[in-house]
Amino acid sequence: MGLFGIIKNVLRSLAAYLELKNKAFYYKIVTDSRKKQKDLFNEIETLRSAGTDASNDRADLLRDELLDEQRHLKHLSAAYSEASEGDPDSK
Repeated sequence: MGLFGIIKNVLRSLAAYLELKNKAFYYKIVTDSRKKQKDLFNEIETLRSAGTDASNDRADLLRDELLDEQRHLKHLSAAYSEASEGDPDSK
């Protein structure tokens, strides 16, 4: 194993490390988003059960935020899966 073999192994190791970091980062984004969605949903339910005009208005705003968060996660998931499918080493 010459110098080129060592360099090749180092580059493969670096690529594997970066792929793992990318997957871990994506997993953190997804879990954080799901937690935020759950918290928003629970707060919306609490506000709706209060039944006041102000709480219903606030719940409507939170519902819009929840829908935005869901769209954002869907977009990120689609972008991540496209990037993963394009990488021949990820299969």
